[in-house]
Amino acid sequence: AKLSKKDGMLHLAYGGGWYYDDVATSDSFFKLYEPLLKNNCHLHVYTEADENRKKRMKDFEKKYPNFHYEGYMDRKKLLDEYKKYDFGLNFYGFLDNEKNKSIFVKTAFSNKNFDYAAAMLPILTNREAKSKSDFAVNNGIGYSYNLHDYADPLIYKEIGDKNKYKKL
Repeated sequence: AKLSKKDGMLHLAYGGGWYYDDVATSDSFFKLYEPLLKNNCHLHVYTEADENRKKRMKDFEKKYPNFHYEGYMDRKKLLDEYKKYDFGLNFYGFLDNEKNKSIFVKTAFSNKNFDYAAAMLPILTNREAKSKSDFAVNNGIGYSYNLHDYADPLIYKEIGDKNKYKKL
């Protein structure tokens, strides 16, 4: 059963490599996903991490109790685990709009899109990452907003709309 049925909160999953720091092709995922946490979403992260990175995850959990570092999970088990979440996350890009003109941001794609689809988990992504955004929206399997829009509490009404969600 979905975790959101128990507590009425949105529960989002992320599985895959994690950008701990800003890099040439994207801001850190801590930075990109922080607005979701500030808007009371739960974020469950599945990624491999060495001790230093685990500490950074645990420190972020202390700052945001609705951030949950779940550790690493085998892909087959992870696909089943995804069923308890409301959306799979796949953000990429920069909060600085000028940097989002990069071909890397526009064309970035990853296998997590297929994993989420295989698990029947709708995708939440960002418009700046055009390939990811088009995949989710054009196939009716998710939502996409500009990165800055995730700071606006109003979009969570749409994301959490049960009637719209059933159509995904």
